[in-house]
Amino acid sequence: MPSDPSAHPVPAGSYATSRLSHVPDNGLDWATVVLRCAQMAQADAWAMAHGQPGVVLMERAGAGVVQALTARWLPCPVWVWCGPGNNGGDGWVIARLLEAAGWPQVSVACDSPIESLQGDAAHHAQRWRQARLSRAASADVHTLDQALQAIAVQRAHAQGRSGPHSPAVLVVDALFGAGLSRPLDEKVHAALAQLATWRTGDATSTPGCVQVVAVDVPSGLHGDTAHGLADQTVPCPADLTVTFMAPKPAHMLMHGRALMGDLVVHDIGLPLAALQAVAAQAQPVGLWRRNTPVVWGHAWQAPRRGGHKYHRGHVLVWSGPRMPGASRLAARAAARIGAGLVTLAMTRTAWPHLAGHLMSAMAHPLADESADALCADWRALLASRRWNAIVLGPGAMLGLPEPQADTLRTLVLDALATEVPLVLDADALMAFEGHPQLLCQALNDRHREGAPPSVVLTPHEGEFNRLFGDLVRAEAGQAQATAGDPGKFERTRLSAAMAGAVVLHKGADTVLAAPDGRVMLHDDAPPWLSTGGSGDVLAGFIAGLMAQGVDAWHAACGAAWVHGQCGHRFGPGLLADDLPEQVPGVLRRLWGVPPQ
Repeated sequence: MPSDPSAHPVPAGSYATSRLSHVPDNGLDWATVVLRCAQMAQADAWAMAHGQPGVVLMERAGAGVVQALTARWLPCPVWVWCGPGNNGGDGWVIARLLEAAGWPQVSVACDSPIESLQGDAAHHAQRWRQARLSRAASADVHTLDQALQAIAVQRAHAQGRSGPHSPAVLVVDALFGAGLSRPLDEKVHAALAQLATWRTGDATSTPGCVQVVAVDVPSGLHGDTAHGLADQTVPCPADLTVTFMAPKPAHMLMHGRALMGDLVVHDIGLPLAALQAVAAQAQPVGLWRRNTPVVWGHAWQAPRRGGHKYHRGHVLVWSGPRMPGASRLAARAAARIGAGLVTLAMTRTAWPHLAGHLMSAMAHPLADESADALCADWRALLASRRWNAIVLGPGAMLGLPEPQADTLRTLVLDALATEVPLVLDADALMAFEGHPQLLCQALNDRHREGAPPSVVLTPHEGEFNRLFGDLVRAEAGQAQATAGDPGKFERTRLSAAMAGAVVLHKGADTVLAAPDGRVMLHDDAPPWLSTGGSGDVLAGFIAGLMAQGVDAWHAACGAAWVHGQCGHRFGPGLLADDLPEQVPGVLRRLWGVPPQ
Protein backbone atom coordinates (compact mmCIF):
# COMPACT_ATOMS: atom_id res chain seq x y z
CA MET A 1 0.00 0.00 0.00
CA PRO A 2 1.15 3.61 -0.47
CA SER A 3 3.09 5.00 2.45
CA ASP A 4 0.67 7.91 3.03
CA PRO A 5 -2.92 6.65 2.75
CA SER A 6 -4.27 9.99 3.99
CA ALA A 7 -2.97 11.62 0.83
CA HIS A 8 -4.89 9.25 -1.44
CA PRO A 9 -7.46 11.10 -3.58
CA VAL A 10 -11.10 10.70 -2.69
CA PRO A 11 -12.96 7.83 -4.39
CA ALA A 12 -13.07 7.29 -8.13
CA GLY A 13 -14.53 10.04 -10.22
CA SER A 14 -14.48 12.51 -7.36
CA TYR A 15 -12.82 15.84 -6.61
CA ALA A 16 -10.06 16.60 -4.14
CA THR A 17 -7.81 19.53 -3.40
CA SER A 18 -4.29 19.52 -1.99
CA ARG A 19 -4.76 22.77 -0.07
CA LEU A 20 -6.89 23.96 2.81
CA SER A 21 -9.73 26.09 1.49
CA HIS A 22 -10.03 29.54 3.07
CA VAL A 23 -12.77 31.71 1.65
CA PRO A 24 -12.34 35.44 2.30
CA ASP A 25 -15.27 37.71 3.04
CA ASN A 26 -15.88 38.64 -0.61
CA GLY A 27 -16.29 34.95 -1.46
CA LEU A 28 -13.67 35.01 -4.24
CA ASP A 29 -11.24 32.17 -3.70
CA TRP A 30 -9.40 29.63 -5.82
CA ALA A 31 -11.64 26.92 -4.31
CA THR A 32 -14.87 28.56 -5.52
CA VAL A 33 -14.07 29.33 -9.16
CA VAL A 34 -14.06 27.43 -12.44
CA LEU A 35 -11.50 29.03 -14.77
CA ARG A 36 -11.51 28.91 -18.52
CA CYS A 37 -8.18 28.11 -20.15
CA ALA A 38 -7.48 31.70 -21.17
CA GLN A 39 -8.19 32.86 -17.62
CA MET A 40 -5.77 30.33 -16.14
CA ALA A 41 -3.14 31.59 -18.58
CA GLN A 42 -3.87 35.16 -17.42
CA ALA A 43 -3.35 34.14 -13.80
CA ASP A 44 -0.03 32.47 -14.66
CA ALA A 45 1.05 35.54 -16.61
CA TRP A 46 0.14 37.85 -13.71
CA ALA A 47 2.17 35.74 -11.28
CA MET A 48 5.19 35.71 -13.59
CA ALA A 49 4.93 39.48 -14.10
CA HIS A 50 4.94 39.91 -10.32
CA GLY A 51 8.05 37.94 -9.50
CA GLN A 52 7.23 34.23 -9.77
CA PRO A 53 9.39 32.73 -12.55
CA GLY A 54 7.71 30.31 -14.93
CA VAL A 55 10.36 27.67 -14.28
CA VAL A 56 9.44 27.75 -10.57
CA LEU A 57 5.72 27.40 -11.28
CA MET A 58 6.48 24.48 -13.60
CA GLU A 59 8.60 22.84 -10.90
CA ARG A 60 5.74 23.17 -8.43
CA ALA A 61 3.28 21.71 -10.93
CA GLY A 62 5.44 18.68 -11.59
CA ALA A 63 6.02 18.23 -7.85
CA GLY A 64 2.25 18.27 -7.32
CA VAL A 65 1.76 15.45 -9.80
CA VAL A 66 4.51 13.43 -8.13
CA GLN A 67 2.94 14.03 -4.72
CA ALA A 68 -0.46 12.75 -5.92
CA LEU A 69 1.08 9.88 -7.85
CA THR A 70 3.28 8.57 -5.04
CA ALA A 71 0.37 8.77 -2.59
CA ARG A 72 -1.58 6.36 -4.78
CA TRP A 73 0.93 3.89 -6.25
CA LEU A 74 3.93 1.93 -5.07
CA PRO A 75 7.14 2.31 -7.09
CA CYS A 76 6.78 0.64 -10.49
CA PRO A 77 8.00 1.17 -14.06
CA VAL A 78 6.93 4.61 -15.33
CA TRP A 79 6.76 6.15 -18.78
CA VAL A 80 6.41 9.92 -18.98
CA TRP A 81 5.06 11.05 -22.36
CA CYS A 82 6.07 14.67 -22.91
CA GLY A 83 4.61 17.05 -25.45
CA PRO A 84 6.39 20.01 -27.04
CA GLY A 85 4.91 22.73 -24.78
CA ASN A 86 4.44 23.59 -21.14
CA ASN A 87 2.45 20.43 -20.41
CA GLY A 88 5.48 18.50 -21.59
CA GLY A 89 7.62 20.74 -19.39
CA ASP A 90 5.67 19.48 -16.38
CA GLY A 91 6.46 15.97 -17.62
CA TRP A 92 10.22 16.56 -17.58
CA VAL A 93 9.93 17.73 -13.96
CA ILE A 94 7.89 14.63 -13.07
CA ALA A 95 10.44 12.28 -14.60
CA ARG A 96 13.34 13.94 -12.76
CA LEU A 97 11.58 14.02 -9.38
CA LEU A 98 10.41 10.39 -9.62
CA GLU A 99 13.96 9.26 -10.31
CA ALA A 100 15.22 11.39 -7.42
CA ALA A 101 12.64 9.65 -5.20
CA GLY A 102 14.11 6.27 -6.14
CA TRP A 103 11.46 5.01 -8.55
CA PRO A 104 12.93 2.40 -10.89
CA GLN A 105 12.76 2.43 -14.67
CA VAL A 106 11.54 5.98 -15.27
CA SER A 107 11.61 6.51 -19.03
CA VAL A 108 10.68 9.51 -21.17
CA ALA A 109 9.03 9.55 -24.58
CA CYS A 110 8.90 12.72 -26.66
CA ASP A 111 8.59 13.00 -30.41
CA SER A 112 10.23 16.44 -30.30
CA PRO A 113 14.04 16.58 -29.89
CA ILE A 114 15.13 18.25 -26.67
CA GLU A 115 17.06 20.79 -28.73
CA SER A 116 13.81 21.95 -30.38
CA LEU A 117 12.03 22.73 -27.11
CA GLN A 118 11.64 26.32 -26.01
CA GLY A 119 11.17 28.36 -22.86
CA ASP A 120 10.54 26.76 -19.48
CA ALA A 121 10.01 23.32 -21.03
CA ALA A 122 13.51 23.46 -22.56
CA HIS A 123 14.96 24.47 -19.18
CA HIS A 124 13.45 21.48 -17.38
CA ALA A 125 14.28 19.05 -20.18
CA GLN A 126 17.93 20.06 -19.82
CA ARG A 127 17.71 19.68 -16.02
CA TRP A 128 16.37 16.14 -16.54
CA ARG A 129 19.22 15.35 -18.94
CA GLN A 130 21.85 16.76 -16.55
CA ALA A 131 20.41 14.76 -13.64
CA ARG A 132 20.58 11.55 -15.68
CA LEU A 133 24.13 12.19 -16.83
CA SER A 134 25.24 13.06 -13.28
CA ARG A 135 24.27 9.52 -12.28
CA ALA A 136 25.97 8.04 -15.33
CA ALA A 137 22.54 6.97 -16.57
CA SER A 138 21.39 7.05 -20.16
CA ALA A 139 19.74 10.32 -21.22
CA ASP A 140 18.06 8.74 -24.23
CA VAL A 141 14.63 10.07 -25.13
CA HIS A 142 12.33 7.62 -26.88
CA THR A 143 9.68 8.15 -29.52
CA LEU A 144 6.05 7.27 -28.79
CA ASP A 145 6.37 4.24 -31.07
CA GLN A 146 9.38 3.00 -29.11
CA ALA A 147 7.50 3.60 -25.87
CA LEU A 148 4.58 1.48 -27.04
CA GLN A 149 6.91 -1.36 -27.98
CA ALA A 150 8.60 -1.24 -24.58
CA ILE A 151 5.29 -1.07 -22.70
CA ALA A 152 4.08 -4.14 -24.59
CA VAL A 153 7.11 -6.06 -23.32
CA GLN A 154 6.72 -4.78 -19.75
CA ARG A 155 3.06 -5.84 -19.74
CA ALA A 156 3.95 -9.32 -20.92
CA HIS A 157 6.60 -9.76 -18.23
CA ALA A 158 4.30 -8.56 -15.44
CA GLN A 159 1.28 -10.77 -16.12
CA GLY A 160 -0.26 -11.86 -12.82
CA ARG A 161 2.10 -9.66 -10.80
CA SER A 162 0.37 -6.29 -11.06
CA GLY A 163 -2.25 -4.85 -8.73
CA PRO A 164 -4.27 -1.69 -8.18
CA HIS A 165 -1.41 -0.01 -6.29
CA SER A 166 1.39 -1.55 -8.34
CA PRO A 167 0.57 -1.69 -12.06
CA ALA A 168 2.87 -3.29 -14.58
CA VAL A 169 3.38 0.13 -16.14
CA LEU A 170 2.32 3.61 -15.11
CA VAL A 171 2.09 6.15 -17.94
CA VAL A 172 2.09 9.89 -17.29
CA ASP A 173 0.25 11.70 -20.08
CA ALA A 174 1.99 15.08 -20.26
CA LEU A 175 1.47 15.53 -23.99
CA PHE A 176 -1.11 18.30 -24.19
CA GLY A 177 -3.02 20.28 -21.59
CA ALA A 178 -6.39 21.98 -21.35
CA GLY A 179 -5.40 24.82 -23.68
CA LEU A 180 -4.86 22.63 -26.75
CA SER A 181 -6.39 24.46 -29.71
CA ARG A 182 -6.05 21.87 -32.49
CA PRO A 183 -6.97 18.21 -32.92
CA LEU A 184 -4.37 15.60 -32.05
CA ASP A 185 -2.40 14.41 -35.04
CA GLU A 186 -3.12 10.86 -36.17
CA LYS A 187 0.09 9.38 -34.78
CA VAL A 188 -0.43 10.76 -31.28
CA HIS A 189 -4.12 9.85 -31.33
CA ALA A 190 -3.29 6.26 -32.35
CA ALA A 191 -0.64 5.93 -29.62
CA LEU A 192 -3.06 7.12 -26.95
CA ALA A 193 -5.79 4.84 -28.29
CA GLN A 194 -3.46 1.85 -27.96
CA LEU A 195 -2.64 2.92 -24.43
CA ALA A 196 -6.37 3.08 -23.66
CA THR A 197 -6.83 -0.48 -24.92
CA TRP A 198 -4.13 -1.74 -22.58
CA ARG A 199 -5.54 0.31 -19.70
CA THR A 200 -8.96 -1.35 -19.90
CA GLY A 201 -7.52 -4.79 -20.64
CA ASP A 202 -7.53 -6.98 -23.73
CA ALA A 203 -7.00 -10.63 -24.62
CA THR A 204 -3.42 -10.48 -23.35
CA SER A 205 -3.83 -8.46 -20.15
CA THR A 206 -6.18 -7.68 -17.31
CA PRO A 207 -7.68 -4.25 -16.54
CA GLY A 208 -5.36 -2.10 -14.46
CA CYS A 209 -2.18 -3.67 -15.79
CA VAL A 210 -1.44 -0.28 -17.36
CA GLN A 211 -2.65 2.82 -15.51
CA VAL A 212 -2.57 6.44 -16.63
CA VAL A 213 -1.98 9.79 -14.92
CA ALA A 214 -3.07 12.87 -16.88
CA VAL A 215 -1.35 16.19 -16.32
CA ASP A 216 -4.03 18.93 -16.39
CA VAL A 217 -6.42 16.92 -18.63
CA PRO A 218 -6.27 13.74 -20.70
CA SER A 219 -4.62 14.78 -23.97
CA GLY A 220 -7.05 15.85 -26.66
CA LEU A 221 -9.71 17.15 -24.27
CA HIS A 222 -10.65 20.81 -24.72
CA GLY A 223 -10.50 22.44 -21.31
CA ASP A 224 -13.43 24.78 -21.90
CA THR A 225 -15.94 22.42 -23.55
CA ALA A 226 -15.15 18.93 -22.17
CA HIS A 227 -15.12 17.60 -25.74
CA GLY A 228 -12.43 16.67 -28.23
CA LEU A 229 -11.54 19.32 -30.77
CA ALA A 230 -13.33 19.26 -34.15
CA ASP A 231 -15.42 16.34 -32.86
CA GLN A 232 -12.33 14.17 -32.39
CA THR A 233 -12.70 11.57 -29.66
CA VAL A 234 -10.49 11.82 -26.59
CA PRO A 235 -8.47 8.63 -26.98
CA CYS A 236 -7.26 7.74 -23.49
CA PRO A 237 -9.07 8.30 -20.17
CA ALA A 238 -7.00 8.60 -17.01
CA ASP A 239 -7.05 6.89 -13.64
CA LEU A 240 -5.84 10.08 -11.97
CA THR A 241 -5.82 13.66 -13.24
CA VAL A 242 -3.88 16.44 -11.56
CA THR A 243 -4.64 20.03 -12.46
CA PHE A 244 -3.50 23.26 -10.88
CA MET A 245 -5.06 26.02 -8.75
CA ALA A 246 -8.66 25.72 -10.02
CA PRO A 247 -10.68 23.27 -12.09
CA LYS A 248 -11.50 24.07 -15.71
CA PRO A 249 -14.95 23.44 -17.20
CA ALA A 250 -13.75 20.11 -18.61
CA HIS A 251 -12.94 18.85 -15.12
CA MET A 252 -16.46 19.50 -13.87
CA LEU A 253 -18.76 18.67 -16.80
CA MET A 254 -19.79 15.04 -17.10
CA HIS A 255 -18.32 14.52 -20.58
CA GLY A 256 -14.93 15.43 -19.17
CA ARG A 257 -15.35 14.17 -15.63
CA ALA A 258 -15.89 10.64 -16.91
CA LEU A 259 -12.41 10.74 -18.47
CA MET A 260 -10.55 12.09 -15.43
CA GLY A 261 -10.59 9.23 -12.94
CA ASP A 262 -9.84 10.84 -9.59
CA LEU A 263 -9.25 14.58 -9.81
CA VAL A 264 -6.72 16.42 -7.65
CA VAL A 265 -6.36 20.20 -7.78
CA HIS A 266 -2.85 21.15 -6.67
CA ASP A 267 -1.88 24.57 -5.34
CA ILE A 268 1.23 25.85 -7.14
CA GLY A 269 1.34 29.03 -5.08
CA LEU A 270 -0.40 31.63 -7.21
CA PRO A 271 -1.58 34.41 -4.88
CA LEU A 272 -5.18 35.48 -4.48
CA ALA A 273 -4.18 38.75 -6.13
CA ALA A 274 -3.64 36.87 -9.39
CA LEU A 275 -7.21 35.57 -9.25
CA GLN A 276 -8.51 39.03 -8.39
CA ALA A 277 -6.73 40.43 -11.44
CA VAL A 278 -8.38 37.82 -13.66
CA ALA A 279 -11.75 38.53 -12.06
CA ALA A 280 -11.33 42.25 -12.76
CA GLN A 281 -10.87 41.48 -16.45
CA ALA A 282 -14.04 39.36 -16.37
CA GLN A 283 -16.24 42.21 -15.13
CA PRO A 284 -19.06 43.11 -15.07
CA VAL A 285 -20.25 39.51 -14.71
CA GLY A 286 -17.23 38.06 -12.93
CA LEU A 287 -15.80 34.56 -13.03
CA TRP A 288 -17.67 31.31 -13.39
CA ARG A 289 -18.24 29.98 -9.89
CA ARG A 290 -18.90 26.75 -8.05
CA ASN A 291 -22.25 26.78 -6.26
CA THR A 292 -21.69 27.21 -2.53
CA PRO A 293 -23.45 29.27 0.16
CA VAL A 294 -20.47 31.63 0.10
CA VAL A 295 -21.71 32.92 -3.26
CA TRP A 296 -25.44 33.33 -2.55
CA GLY A 297 -25.88 33.12 1.23
CA HIS A 298 -26.10 36.90 1.66
CA ALA A 299 -29.30 36.96 -0.43
CA TRP A 300 -31.22 34.46 1.68
CA GLN A 301 -31.62 34.91 5.41
CA ALA A 302 -33.40 32.90 8.09
CA PRO A 303 -36.94 34.07 8.98
CA ARG A 304 -36.92 36.97 11.42
CA ARG A 305 -38.62 37.19 14.79
CA GLY A 306 -41.97 38.92 14.60
CA GLY A 307 -42.55 37.88 11.00
CA HIS A 308 -45.70 36.16 9.81
CA LYS A 309 -46.76 33.97 6.91
CA TYR A 310 -47.39 36.89 4.56
CA HIS A 311 -43.83 38.11 5.07
CA ARG A 312 -42.69 34.75 3.70
CA GLY A 313 -44.75 34.93 0.54
CA HIS A 314 -47.48 33.04 -1.29
CA VAL A 315 -46.68 30.49 -4.02
CA LEU A 316 -49.16 29.50 -6.72
CA VAL A 317 -48.61 26.07 -8.31
CA TRP A 318 -50.48 25.06 -11.46
CA SER A 319 -51.63 21.41 -11.44
CA GLY A 320 -52.98 19.43 -14.36
CA PRO A 321 -55.20 16.35 -13.87
CA ARG A 322 -52.96 13.63 -15.30
CA MET A 323 -49.93 13.74 -12.97
CA PRO A 324 -51.12 15.53 -9.84
CA GLY A 325 -48.30 14.09 -7.77
CA ALA A 326 -45.81 16.34 -9.54
CA SER A 327 -47.56 19.55 -8.52
CA ARG A 328 -48.03 18.25 -4.97
CA LEU A 329 -44.29 17.66 -4.74
CA ALA A 330 -43.59 21.20 -5.96
CA ALA A 331 -46.11 22.64 -3.50
CA ARG A 332 -44.69 20.78 -0.50
CA ALA A 333 -41.15 21.73 -1.50
CA ALA A 334 -42.11 25.42 -1.67
CA ALA A 335 -43.66 25.22 1.79
CA ARG A 336 -40.74 23.29 3.31
CA ILE A 337 -38.16 25.77 2.10
CA GLY A 338 -40.03 28.60 3.77
CA ALA A 339 -42.93 29.96 1.71
CA GLY A 340 -45.63 31.18 4.09
CA LEU A 341 -48.56 30.04 1.92
CA VAL A 342 -48.99 27.68 -1.04
CA THR A 343 -52.02 27.31 -3.30
CA LEU A 344 -52.53 24.70 -6.01
CA ALA A 345 -54.63 25.83 -8.96
CA MET A 346 -56.24 22.77 -10.52
CA THR A 347 -58.95 21.88 -12.96
CA ARG A 348 -62.24 20.72 -11.51
CA THR A 349 -61.43 17.27 -12.91
CA ALA A 350 -58.34 17.13 -10.71
CA TRP A 351 -60.08 18.50 -7.61
CA PRO A 352 -61.22 15.12 -6.19
CA HIS A 353 -57.75 13.64 -6.67
CA LEU A 354 -55.85 16.49 -5.07
CA ALA A 355 -57.91 18.41 -2.54
CA GLY A 356 -58.15 15.57 -0.04
CA HIS A 357 -54.37 15.10 -0.03
CA LEU A 358 -53.42 18.69 0.74
CA MET A 359 -52.55 19.31 4.38
CA SER A 360 -50.39 22.44 4.28
CA ALA A 361 -51.51 23.86 0.93
CA MET A 362 -54.77 25.31 -0.33
CA ALA A 363 -56.65 24.36 -3.49
CA HIS A 364 -58.30 26.58 -6.07
CA PRO A 365 -60.44 24.87 -8.76
CA LEU A 366 -60.57 26.18 -12.33
CA ALA A 367 -63.11 25.52 -15.08
CA ASP A 368 -62.16 22.75 -17.48
CA GLU A 369 -65.15 22.34 -19.77
CA SER A 370 -63.19 24.18 -22.47
CA ALA A 371 -59.83 25.79 -23.04
CA ASP A 372 -61.42 29.24 -23.19
CA ALA A 373 -63.13 28.75 -19.83
CA LEU A 374 -59.92 27.48 -18.24
CA CYS A 375 -57.86 30.38 -19.57
CA ALA A 376 -60.45 32.89 -18.40
CA ASP A 377 -60.41 31.46 -14.86
CA TRP A 378 -56.60 31.40 -14.89
CA ARG A 379 -56.40 35.07 -15.88
CA ALA A 380 -58.84 35.99 -13.14
CA LEU A 381 -56.74 34.08 -10.61
CA LEU A 382 -53.56 35.82 -11.76
CA ALA A 383 -55.29 39.19 -11.53
CA SER A 384 -56.00 38.68 -7.83
CA ARG A 385 -52.41 39.88 -7.14
CA ARG A 386 -52.02 37.58 -4.15
CA TRP A 387 -48.99 35.76 -5.51
CA ASN A 388 -45.32 36.24 -4.80
CA ALA A 389 -44.15 33.37 -7.04
CA ILE A 390 -45.71 30.96 -9.54
CA VAL A 391 -44.69 27.44 -10.61
CA LEU A 392 -45.86 26.19 -14.01
CA GLY A 393 -44.82 22.86 -15.47
CA PRO A 394 -44.80 19.97 -12.99
CA GLY A 395 -47.68 17.72 -14.01
CA ALA A 396 -49.09 20.49 -16.20
CA MET A 397 -50.55 18.39 -19.05
CA LEU A 398 -54.18 19.36 -19.30
CA GLY A 399 -56.26 16.51 -20.67
CA LEU A 400 -58.59 18.92 -22.47
CA PRO A 401 -60.17 18.11 -25.84
CA GLU A 402 -58.42 21.10 -27.45
CA PRO A 403 -54.73 20.87 -28.42
CA GLN A 404 -52.94 20.76 -25.10
CA ALA A 405 -49.77 22.58 -26.11
CA ASP A 406 -51.70 25.59 -27.44
CA THR A 407 -53.65 25.93 -24.21
CA LEU A 408 -50.60 25.45 -22.01
CA ARG A 409 -48.68 28.06 -24.02
CA THR A 410 -51.53 30.48 -23.37
CA LEU A 411 -51.40 29.80 -19.62
CA VAL A 412 -47.64 30.40 -19.60
CA LEU A 413 -47.88 33.59 -21.66
CA ASP A 414 -50.61 34.89 -19.36
CA ALA A 415 -48.38 34.25 -16.34
CA LEU A 416 -45.45 35.96 -18.07
CA ALA A 417 -47.64 38.99 -18.69
CA THR A 418 -47.75 39.56 -14.93
CA GLU A 419 -44.78 40.77 -12.88
CA VAL A 420 -44.90 37.81 -10.49
CA PRO A 421 -41.63 35.81 -10.25
CA LEU A 422 -42.08 32.59 -12.20
CA VAL A 423 -40.56 29.10 -12.48
CA LEU A 424 -41.14 27.27 -15.78
CA ASP A 425 -40.39 23.56 -15.77
CA ALA A 426 -41.13 20.39 -17.75
CA ASP A 427 -44.44 20.61 -19.66
CA ALA A 428 -44.48 24.42 -19.51
CA LEU A 429 -41.21 24.45 -21.43
CA MET A 430 -42.08 21.66 -23.84
CA ALA A 431 -45.26 23.49 -24.83
CA PHE A 432 -42.89 25.82 -26.70
CA GLU A 433 -41.02 23.08 -28.55
CA GLY A 434 -40.88 24.30 -32.12
CA HIS A 435 -41.77 27.81 -30.92
CA PRO A 436 -38.72 28.90 -28.88
CA GLN A 437 -38.76 32.40 -30.35
CA LEU A 438 -42.28 32.90 -28.98
CA LEU A 439 -41.10 32.05 -25.46
CA CYS A 440 -37.94 34.15 -25.75
CA GLN A 441 -39.92 37.12 -27.03
CA ALA A 442 -42.37 36.94 -24.12
CA LEU A 443 -39.51 36.60 -21.64
CA ASN A 444 -37.61 39.54 -23.10
CA ASP A 445 -40.75 41.69 -23.23
CA ARG A 446 -41.07 41.06 -19.49
CA HIS A 447 -37.39 41.54 -18.62
CA ARG A 448 -36.58 45.23 -18.22
CA GLU A 449 -33.03 46.18 -19.13
CA GLY A 450 -30.95 46.68 -16.01
CA ALA A 451 -33.47 44.91 -13.78
CA PRO A 452 -32.69 41.51 -12.27
CA PRO A 453 -34.39 38.59 -14.01
CA SER A 454 -37.57 37.28 -12.41
CA VAL A 455 -38.08 34.01 -14.33
CA VAL A 456 -36.22 30.71 -13.93
CA LEU A 457 -36.30 28.00 -16.60
CA THR A 458 -35.34 24.50 -15.41
CA PRO A 459 -34.81 22.17 -18.40
CA HIS A 460 -32.93 18.89 -18.22
CA GLU A 461 -30.60 18.05 -21.11
CA GLY A 462 -33.27 16.57 -23.37
CA GLU A 463 -35.67 19.45 -22.79
CA PHE A 464 -32.88 21.96 -23.29
CA ASN A 465 -31.93 20.50 -26.66
CA ARG A 466 -35.54 20.32 -27.83
CA LEU A 467 -36.23 23.90 -26.79
CA PHE A 468 -32.96 25.76 -27.34
CA GLY A 469 -30.83 23.41 -29.45
CA ASP A 470 -31.27 25.09 -32.84
CA LEU A 471 -31.09 28.61 -31.40
CA VAL A 472 -27.90 27.89 -29.47
CA ARG A 473 -26.23 26.22 -32.44
CA ALA A 474 -27.03 29.23 -34.60
CA GLU A 475 -25.80 31.64 -31.92
CA ALA A 476 -22.60 29.67 -31.27
CA GLY A 477 -21.81 30.06 -34.97
CA GLN A 478 -18.11 30.19 -35.71
CA ALA A 479 -17.09 28.94 -32.26
CA GLN A 480 -18.93 25.68 -32.87
CA ALA A 481 -17.48 25.29 -36.34
CA THR A 482 -13.93 25.54 -35.04
CA ALA A 483 -14.16 23.75 -31.71
CA GLY A 484 -17.08 21.33 -31.99
CA ASP A 485 -19.75 21.42 -29.29
CA PRO A 486 -19.45 24.77 -27.47
CA GLY A 487 -19.95 22.95 -24.16
CA LYS A 488 -22.66 23.00 -21.52
CA PHE A 489 -21.37 26.18 -19.87
CA GLU A 490 -21.48 28.13 -23.10
CA ARG A 491 -24.76 26.63 -24.30
CA THR A 492 -26.43 27.55 -21.02
CA ARG A 493 -24.96 31.05 -21.04
CA LEU A 494 -26.19 31.65 -24.59
CA SER A 495 -29.70 30.40 -23.80
CA ALA A 496 -30.01 32.68 -20.75
CA ALA A 497 -28.88 35.67 -22.79
CA MET A 498 -31.38 34.90 -25.55
CA ALA A 499 -34.25 34.27 -23.13
CA GLY A 500 -33.67 37.12 -20.70
CA ALA A 501 -34.17 34.60 -17.88
CA VAL A 502 -32.17 32.49 -15.48
CA VAL A 503 -31.60 29.04 -16.99
CA LEU A 504 -30.93 26.13 -14.64
CA HIS A 505 -29.68 23.39 -16.98
CA LYS A 506 -30.21 20.28 -14.88
CA GLY A 507 -28.01 17.21 -14.65
CA ALA A 508 -25.25 15.65 -12.59
CA ASP A 509 -23.32 18.74 -13.72
CA THR A 510 -26.04 21.38 -13.34
CA VAL A 511 -25.08 24.69 -14.93
CA LEU A 512 -26.91 27.92 -14.11
CA ALA A 513 -26.70 31.12 -16.13
CA ALA A 514 -28.20 34.60 -15.88
CA PRO A 515 -28.98 36.94 -18.78
CA ASP A 516 -26.09 39.24 -17.82
CA GLY A 517 -23.54 36.45 -18.32
CA ARG A 518 -23.11 35.15 -14.78
CA VAL A 519 -22.50 31.39 -14.74
CA MET A 520 -22.56 28.95 -11.83
CA LEU A 521 -21.76 25.25 -11.68
CA HIS A 522 -23.48 22.93 -9.23
CA ASP A 523 -21.32 19.81 -9.26
CA ASP A 524 -22.42 18.26 -5.97
CA ALA A 525 -25.57 16.41 -7.03
CA PRO A 526 -25.58 12.85 -5.63
CA PRO A 527 -26.76 10.01 -7.90
CA TRP A 528 -29.76 9.40 -5.62
CA LEU A 529 -31.43 12.47 -7.15
CA SER A 530 -31.96 10.58 -10.42
CA THR A 531 -35.54 9.67 -9.60
CA GLY A 532 -38.94 10.73 -10.87
CA GLY A 533 -40.25 13.92 -9.30
CA SER A 534 -36.85 15.22 -8.20
CA GLY A 535 -37.08 18.10 -10.67
CA ASP A 536 -40.58 18.99 -9.45
CA VAL A 537 -39.19 19.41 -5.95
CA LEU A 538 -36.41 21.62 -7.28
CA ALA A 539 -38.95 23.85 -9.04
CA GLY A 540 -40.85 24.19 -5.76
CA PHE A 541 -37.67 25.07 -3.87
CA ILE A 542 -36.90 27.87 -6.34
CA ALA A 543 -40.41 29.30 -6.15
CA GLY A 544 -40.42 29.09 -2.35
CA LEU A 545 -37.26 31.18 -2.19
CA MET A 546 -38.49 33.72 -4.72
CA ALA A 547 -41.73 34.10 -2.75
CA GLN A 548 -39.60 35.12 0.24
CA GLY A 549 -38.01 37.90 -1.79
CA VAL A 550 -34.86 36.16 -3.02
CA ASP A 551 -34.07 37.25 -6.57
CA ALA A 552 -34.31 34.66 -9.34
CA TRP A 553 -30.54 34.14 -9.72
CA HIS A 554 -29.78 33.57 -6.06
CA ALA A 555 -32.99 31.55 -5.60
CA ALA A 556 -31.99 29.16 -8.38
CA CYS A 557 -28.45 28.78 -7.00
CA GLY A 558 -29.62 28.34 -3.41
CA ALA A 559 -32.35 25.88 -4.36
CA ALA A 560 -29.93 23.75 -6.39
CA TRP A 561 -27.59 23.59 -3.39
CA VAL A 562 -30.37 22.67 -0.95
CA HIS A 563 -31.65 20.06 -3.41
CA GLY A 564 -28.23 18.44 -3.55
CA GLN A 565 -27.79 18.57 0.22
CA CYS A 566 -31.18 16.91 0.72
CA GLY A 567 -30.09 14.11 -1.60
CA HIS A 568 -26.85 13.63 0.31
CA ARG A 569 -28.66 13.70 3.63
CA PHE A 570 -31.11 10.92 2.70
CA GLY A 571 -28.77 8.80 0.55
CA PRO A 572 -29.59 5.52 -1.21
CA GLY A 573 -33.24 4.61 -1.63
CA LEU A 574 -34.29 8.23 -2.07
CA LEU A 575 -37.71 9.01 -3.53
CA ALA A 576 -38.75 12.51 -4.53
CA ASP A 577 -41.24 12.50 -1.63
CA ASP A 578 -38.29 12.25 0.76
CA LEU A 579 -36.55 15.42 -0.42
CA PRO A 580 -38.77 18.09 1.20
CA GLU A 581 -38.54 16.23 4.51
CA GLN A 582 -34.76 16.70 4.56
CA VAL A 583 -35.00 20.49 4.31
CA PRO A 584 -35.26 21.23 8.06
CA GLY A 585 -31.98 19.48 8.77
CA VAL A 586 -30.25 21.15 5.84
CA LEU A 587 -31.45 24.61 6.90
CA ARG A 588 -30.45 24.02 10.53
CA ARG A 589 -26.93 23.32 9.40
CA LEU A 590 -26.90 26.22 6.91
CA TRP A 591 -28.09 28.76 9.48
CA GLY A 592 -26.28 27.27 12.47
CA VAL A 593 -29.50 26.48 14.34
CA PRO A 594 -28.73 23.96 17.11
CA PRO A 595 -30.68 20.69 17.02
CA GLN A 596 -33.63 20.37 19.37
